[in-house]
Amino acid sequence: MPSLNAHRHACGRDYTHCDVNCPSEARLQDFVDGRAVAEELAILSEHLDGCADCRALLGAIQPVRDGEEPRIGRYLLRGTLGQGGMGVVYEAFDPELDRVVALKLLRPELGSEKLQARLVTEAQAMAKLSHPHVVSVYDIGRSADSVFIVMDLVDGTSLRHRTAMGLSSLGEALQIFAQAGRGLAAAHAAGLVHRDFKPENVLIARDGRVLVSDFGLALSDVGSTDAATLSQEGSPAYMAPEQRDGSGFDARSDQFSFCLALREAALATPEGTRLPGWLSRVIGRGLSRDPGQRFPSMEALLAALERGRGRGRALRIGMLLGATCLVLGGVTFWAGMKQKGKAQLCSGGAARIASIWSPAIAERLLEAFTRTQSPLSATAWKDVHATLDSYASAWAGAHARTCEATSVRGEQSELLLDKKMSCLEERRQLLSAVVALLEHVDIAMIERVPSVLQILQPVAGCESLTEQSPTAPPPLAEQALEVETARRAVARAAAAVSAGRYQEGLTLAKAAATTARASRYLPVEAEASLWLGIAEGRLGHPRESEVALEQAVSSASAGHAEVIAVRAWIQLMHFIGFEAHRPSDGLRYNDYAEAALRSLPGGAELDVERLSWLSAMLVADRRLDEALAASQRQRALVEAKFGTGHRLYAAALDGIAGILALKGKAGDAITYEEGACGVLEHVLGDPHPQVALCLNNLGGLHAALGQHTVAITIKQRALAMFAQLPGHPTHVAMTHRNLARSYLELGQLDKASAELEASLTDGKSETDALAYQRLHGDLLRERGLLRDAMREHASVVERTRDAEPARQLEPLLALAESYEALGSAQACAATAARARAIAEALYSPTSYKLAVPLRLEAIAQLALRHPTEAIPLGERALAVLNGAEVDPLLRARVQLTLAQALATQPATHARARSLATSARSLVEQAHPAPRDRVAIDAFIARHRPTGRPDDGGPP
Repeated sequence: MPSLNAHRHACGRDYTHCDVNCPSEARLQDFVDGRAVAEELAILSEHLDGCADCRALLGAIQPVRDGEEPRIGRYLLRGTLGQGGMGVVYEAFDPELDRVVALKLLRPELGSEKLQARLVTEAQAMAKLSHPHVVSVYDIGRSADSVFIVMDLVDGTSLRHRTAMGLSSLGEALQIFAQAGRGLAAAHAAGLVHRDFKPENVLIARDGRVLVSDFGLALSDVGSTDAATLSQEGSPAYMAPEQRDGSGFDARSDQFSFCLALREAALATPEGTRLPGWLSRVIGRGLSRDPGQRFPSMEALLAALERGRGRGRALRIGMLLGATCLVLGGVTFWAGMKQKGKAQLCSGGAARIASIWSPAIAERLLEAFTRTQSPLSATAWKDVHATLDSYASAWAGAHARTCEATSVRGEQSELLLDKKMSCLEERRQLLSAVVALLEHVDIAMIERVPSVLQILQPVAGCESLTEQSPTAPPPLAEQALEVETARRAVARAAAAVSAGRYQEGLTLAKAAATTARASRYLPVEAEASLWLGIAEGRLGHPRESEVALEQAVSSASAGHAEVIAVRAWIQLMHFIGFEAHRPSDGLRYNDYAEAALRSLPGGAELDVERLSWLSAMLVADRRLDEALAASQRQRALVEAKFGTGHRLYAAALDGIAGILALKGKAGDAITYEEGACGVLEHVLGDPHPQVALCLNNLGGLHAALGQHTVAITIKQRALAMFAQLPGHPTHVAMTHRNLARSYLELGQLDKASAELEASLTDGKSETDALAYQRLHGDLLRERGLLRDAMREHASVVERTRDAEPARQLEPLLALAESYEALGSAQACAATAARARAIAEALYSPTSYKLAVPLRLEAIAQLALRHPTEAIPLGERALAVLNGAEVDPLLRARVQLTLAQALATQPATHARARSLATSARSLVEQAHPAPRDRVAIDAFIARHRPTGRPDDGGPP
């Protein structure tokens, strides 16, 4: 046999670090080798029953003697599962029946031949007992001087391990012991006593079943001699007094061990410091030193537990049914409900939801929507009515089915009932908050109705919960009222924030956070912190948002509310990673959310939102290829889970279009943006502000390709939508300016001026004023008022000097063009260089966005008679346009600028003429551009070939 020293690390740490009370290596080696005397065996057995480290250490040793086959009877030993005071447990294979089993080899020192024979007889009796909460005994036999018992190999863990890992609630502990108790009761009914009930002998299978094991050592009432002998071989920590002192034992002795283990498990739950009085009384009776004072049977003990659990369950169900009288009269109410029948107990969900949503309430909402006189009201009301009708019906059905599964059909545990009912109550509070908010809908809020409805999480998610679902444990009965109050407060905050009432939402979220903390229920605390963080973020308070959202993660993690933690991480990606420009932190939050979502069923919509913000952060970090890949994954996920007609599909298409535009692929982007606008119009109707904004984006993409006539038509449609939707002055002003820009490019200056002046009517913000001033400078330049244009542009540059770089770029380019028109080459070169540096930082050194500042620099250097500096600038401007889909006129202007620079060098005359000819073709494809056509024609005329070998001589 291998020596103990060879396995001193088997328990996962150096054996020399074991507790000082652990036996020495020599004593344990004697135990393994069978050399321990009877007194020593009793001491070591007791120690092993209470020391998991030493048991694991011994279990790592294969107690098969040197030279022998690893076989007992017909069973092939595969490995050791553990070892304790009564023997060794192996994983074994039964070749005859082709199955894996657990084989327990009892120690030969257990007693006389007569006693071992008796163990075989009783184990055979157990083999005849078939019960869902008892580990099956398949076979009993002898091997040399030992008895072995073959049992079912349970795939799971022990109650000892589950308790050590942390039981989620008292309800879970009671559910486990209810099943274990039924197994004990079945054995007692067969005339058998377990004699060694303890947490190590209670197994919890992966499917949630609880089974009592080691019945192979059970005994019926035995004589005093055998009882005295066997009493020394049990587990002293859980022995009944009469068993420990050898005076005899019976089924009531198992009852004592059962209650001792139950008390230990109950105290290890979160509620352990305040166990219900009824439970303390039940446990106390089972632990009476006098067996006669205990329950008359395990059935009676289990009935007492069920009555106590029934009172707690009635309180919880009563809370969910709105029976406030339950809090005042607990037992009386439950008795009354039972008289009405279990099925009737489960019929109250419809009435409870009808107090929130009913035909009468629907009439009030319809009146509120009609009063807004919004063109969106009819479509919005149709969506609201259909959604809330469906939601209320689904909730009532789920409530009834959930209740009946436990109270009528008995196919679902009380623990799972609590989980599902807690989930349903959260959904009900959200519905209540949404209805209350929509009763006061106004013209501004009506556009955000889809966002408000989105906070209604699917009812089906509650019904699909299982015992193993990663959800928070339900609140305790004594917490129920406080938790319900807190959930109501959180729901009101969520509804306000979703409706765009951010300041109101912040106030409500702060109050909800205070209420939630008072409930002492971590999941609702996490939900309150989540909405507080979202409100702070929406109001532009990143620091406060980060603190609240981190608190949401902390509370959610501690309270096993994984969904809330994921939602908080995604909002941290939004407000911290993206809005606060901290992509490294944002990507870390993304990793957390992505990892959690892998094991979170039904998290597709959250994963879509995660991918959306991941893409946004990657764009901000100039990682466009990675951003595009994330958006493509987002689109594929939405298509697979929600279909191509869903609002989320439109968002995914819009995201892809934006990234393609930044990559200089406006043509490809148009296809995606058209798809997004089509989906939005189908879902939201016409008119709708989101459809109008999408059209604005689509028009901008056409303008980027120089297709200004098409762009104007699309932008005019967007403007017409906004005209029907009061309350969008910024968007209206922006659309007027976009139209002015296209008219300027077409040379239609009067129309451009009219659109620009119209933008002043609605645009009142600082951003609107700056955008107007810049475009007004462009209009002045096109009219030949060059100094006035330069002054306008210089003023905008000065006003944006301290703004973020993205807001500085266009004013600098406009000023550089005014300097170029004025012939101020030095100022043009310096201003264009500043713009180029910003563009490189915002995009990349190879982005097509650098073409304009590089061209302006090249023109300035030519004017300064620095052609050798102008040529590389022009070459680079042309290079960044390689592969980009841009306005043909921009490409023509870059080619002409480079041609002018190359024409200063005799060796590059031919290439200069070729570039100019190509530019002429591009101008023919472009919108009307008389000045550009004249300039190109003049250059070509001056540089016609003369037939000389060097292609025509100097320019």
